[in-house]
Amino acid sequence: MDISITGDLEEFVKSEVAAGNYATADEVVVDALRKHISATIDRQISERVARSRAEFEAGDYVIADDQFIADKISRMKDKIGTPSD
Repeated sequence: MDISITGDLEEFVKSEVAAGNYATADEVVVDALRKHISATIDRQISERVARSRAEFEAGDYVIADDQFIADKISRMKDKIGTPSD
């Protein structure tokens, strides 16, 4: 895969390699992408937690007791069918 980056980014990558922080330019890019993915996932989790908290505070929740779980499993089995013996 070939990618194009701006001159500023290219200089940054070269400086990271020259400083010994990474062995290759590829390592700089891979690390940056991993950090971006991690930050994206963290943001998505934070957003979901905030939505869940708001739903809970608004009273929009169910209590998932044993009966609730059993009913869910039963509905799922009805929907997808059960394997035949």
